[in-house]
Amino acid sequence: WDVYLSEDNLVPSQVHWYSIANSVGIIIFFLVIMAVIVVRNLRDDNDSQNTEAGDIDKAMDEATHESGWKVLHADVFRPPQTRPMLYCVFVGTGSQLGVTALICIVLSA
Repeated sequence: WDVYLSEDNLVPSQVHWYSIANSVGIIIFFLVIMAVIVVRNLRDDNDSQNTEAGDIDKAMDEATHESGWKVLHADVFRPPQTRPMLYCVFVGTGSQLGVTALICIVLSA
């Protein structure tokens, strides 16, 4: 059994270094992609904030350019009008019970 349990001859040491270098390369690649996306979004947001008051056409173009989360940014942090604490308790408890039930179902399968 010593021949089968010994991994000295099965996996050369260069394979480990290749895997580590490959992982680091992939991580750096994705970090660069994320940095490019963040810089583009920040540059667009900065340009939209620096518009002049007299430039109505440009402001209208940027208003139509905003979509998705930019339209809803004011509604996200607004608390509910009636009984905000009760709403937060129900949402927190419901999400915790839902995640726990989902994990139990996944682990039991």
